[in-house]
Amino acid sequence: MTRKQASWAIAVFFGICLIANVPSALLYGVIKNKLPGTELTGLTGSVIQGELSGISSQGRLLGQDLHYRLQPLSLLMGRLSYKITGGGELATLDGNFSRSLGSTGVHDLQVRGNLKRLASTAGLAFVPVDGEVEGHFAKLMMVKGALDSAEGKLDIKSAAWTLARDPMPLGDFHADISTTPEAIVAKITSPSGPLEARGDARLFPDHRYELDVLIKLKPGASEMLSNYVRSLGTADAQGYTHLKQKGTL
Repeated sequence: MTRKQASWAIAVFFGICLIANVPSALLYGVIKNKLPGTELTGLTGSVIQGELSGISSQGRLLGQDLHYRLQPLSLLMGRLSYKITGGGELATLDGNFSRSLGSTGVHDLQVRGNLKRLASTAGLAFVPVDGEVEGHFAKLMMVKGALDSAEGKLDIKSAAWTLARDPMPLGDFHADISTTPEAIVAKITSPSGPLEARGDARLFPDHRYELDVLIKLKPGASEMLSNYVRSLGTADAQGYTHLKQKGTL
C-alpha cells in the first residue's frame, strides 16, 4: 500500500468512526445531490449496518429488501466495502460491493432470479426468452460506469422461447466468463435440453459485442423447435446452424 493509499484509508476509517452512529437516512439526505439518478428508499440503520427497501437508478429498480454491513478491513486496502444480501422478488443476491478511487467492484457474488426480471433491471425491456438464472462471480469491476472485467459462471435453467403461443422449451445453458486483454468472453455450452449449443459471446471495451454460437437439434426435439431452428438458417453438413450477431450496447 502506498503512502497516499494509507492516508486515504486512515482518513476514511476515522470518518466512519465519527459518523458510525449517525442514522443512514440522515447521511443519505446530505449526500443525495451527489448521487444524480440514484435513489434509495426505506433506508434504516447506520453507516455500519442497516437495511433499505429499494435502490433505483434512472428510475429503474435495481434491488429490493437489502441488508448491508460494512467490512472494516477493506479500509486498510484503500477501499470502502459492504457485504450486501437480500433482493426480494426481483432477485436474491449475496456479495461484497466495494468502492475505491476510480472503480466499483463486486466480489464473491451469488445471484439468483428470473431472466426477464433481471434483463429489465439491466435496461433490456424486451427479451423473448425466459428462465431461471444462477450466477456465481468471483469478480465484477466497473470503471467509469462500464463493465471493465468479469470472472465467474452463469447458468440459465429451464429456458423457454416466449413468443410462441405456448412457451417453447430450450433447455439449460451455461457460460464460463473470463477477461482477456481484448474482451470479456463468455464460453457458452448447453448441459441439457433439446439443443446442443457451443460458442462464445464477447464484450469489447468500446461497448461492442459479438455472438458466435453453433446450435444443433438433439434427437427427439419437438417439431415446433425444429421449425424454429430451420428458420434461423441452413444447417451445415454436421447439422449445426451458425448464429452470428454483432452490435453495440
